[in-house]
Amino acid sequence: MIMETFCITTLNQLKHVLSHIGDSNYIYKSRILDNHSIGQHVRHILEFYICLMNGYFNGEVCYDNRERNPLIENDRKYALHTIDKIKNNLCKYEENIELKIIGNLSDEDHNKYTISSNFQRELLYCMEHAIHHMALIKIAMLEQGLNKLIPENFGIHPATIRFLKQCAQ
Repeated sequence: MIMETFCITTLNQLKHVLSHIGDSNYIYKSRILDNHSIGQHVRHILEFYICLMNGYFNGEVCYDNRERNPLIENDRKYALHTIDKIKNNLCKYEENIELKIIGNLSDEDHNKYTISSNFQRELLYCMEHAIHHMALIKIAMLEQGLNKLIPENFGIHPATIRFLKQCAQ
């Protein structure tokens, strides 16, 4: 249950930021980020969690088969609702089951791979993936002049925060 707690903490950081920006900020296409919006990064984060939770019951996860729901990326309130749904559902997965991760790292359809993993390991992946995209969200916020709405350590991995604290001593 420890990874669920870390994931919920990360999702709460994301929710805090989304609760303080405007709808126009959420859908703004960042020139720096190749015309991607905060909403698109949020959708990407959340759909990885959704894929993992959906795969829990059949033992297979394919992050490639995300829904790519435009409602999450264009409707900030719907994204906030989706975050709450994910957080509530994370508490329902009690067993660290083995999973098959299915993917394709090629642009060819026939190059699928399957690797073994487990639910806790994939939660760690989703959390780290979220932090990476939160760093990109921070860049989009800076581009829009939303500096004051960015919490300290937003989009920074806990290991980096610990390292920076050691350097400051």
